[in-house]
Amino acid sequence: MRNADKKDEVHRALLELYLSVKVRSIEEIKNYTQEKLEEELRTLKNIDSLLLIKRIKESVGTILIMKTEEIKMISKEDSEFSTKETIKAYEQQLQSLEAEIRVHVAVMLNINVDTTRVKAVY
Repeated sequence: MRNADKKDEVHRALLELYLSVKVRSIEEIKNYTQEKLEEELRTLKNIDSLLLIKRIKESVGTILIMKTEEIKMISKEDSEFSTKETIKAYEQQLQSLEAEIRVHVAVMLNINVDTTRVKAVY
């Protein structure tokens, strides 16, 4: 594989990673399709890789802030629970969200693999 091909592959992987961690509304997530993914990929394909990394970092930071705020809210709402019960409930929610993220990342990887296969055929 040529160096330029490797750079393109890394850039595409960064694009897909950014799109998988990009903060979206619930409505956007529900209506997200393969066509919308391809449209976003076309729109962002010329963006600099370093800027993509910065956006990924910002998105992850935003997600962490949102999770922290959610934890605080849960703690306030669930004041009748003991600390252990609150932690246990939070861990279960976090595991559920992590599972959703893993599924989303797996879908993104499958899309990438399919795209790579299609490119290899042509």
